[in-house]
Amino acid sequence: MWGLYFGIILIIEKLFLLKIIAKAQEKISKLEKNNKALGKILSIILSAFSHIYAMLLVLIGWVIFAFEDLSKVGLYLSSMFGFNNVKFVNSEAIYYLQNYFIIIIIGIICSIPIKKILLKHIDTRNTNKKLIGVLTGILCVGILIISTASLVNNSFNPFLYFRF
Repeated sequence: MWGLYFGIILIIEKLFLLKIIAKAQEKISKLEKNNKALGKILSIILSAFSHIYAMLLVLIGWVIFAFEDLSKVGLYLSSMFGFNNVKFVNSEAIYYLQNYFIIIIIGIICSIPIKKILLKHIDTRNTNKKLIGVLTGILCVGILIISTASLVNNSFNPFLYFRF
């Protein structure tokens, strides 16, 4: 089911969406010659659109994979997008935000290209590159330890594929 879903999405993307995005990028490039600031803003919006639709389709794909009974998928998706009188922020959402706050912050920090930013703004002598490499290694080991501790702390965390 998962493969079929993403296969259809990739076919639609290759046949239609990538051509539309390429045409939009061409128009933005032409516009950028006249108005650099507006072209840059539109380029950022187009890039954000590409990320948003991809993440939205991945989330919907996870819903398909989360349920053993496909009849519940429609109800879950409608609830997920604010229908069925489900509030966006409720007590359950607050509970999960409190419990996973540190993991969320670490995820946000790790999604930023910190190493690239640091290398751009500091002196790029070999000693600084080695220091950044060591700090990156320490950060990765720290994330591994925190992730392992989080998994051990949960009393029941079955691997997704074991449910099927």
